Amino acid sequence: MAEGGEGPRHRVVRFECEPSESQYNPIGTVHGGVISTLLDSALSCAVHTTLPRAEGRVIHAGGRLATAEARLTDAAGKLYARAVGTCLVVSGR
Repeated sequence: MAEGGEGPRHRVVRFECEPSESQYNPIGTVHGGVISTLLDSALSCAVHTTLPRAEGRVIHAGGRLATAEARLTDAAGKLYARAVGTCLVVSGR
């Protein structure tokens, strides 16, 4: 979730995480991998706010297949690229 900002090229991104016991290490504190993932996600998304924007939408979502498209535009709406993809939906059992 992006929140706030400091001008059009310097945005703030804020993530929140409520770790569960499954994310604790053997000594009972939050595993460093959880912390690293959270930090990596926040810094990467903050950098992404300075790039031309990409927007995706689902065209069709079926039981096993989903089709989506994405467009890369600048702030004025100029189209730089467009992509369409089909994804196989796999159950997370």
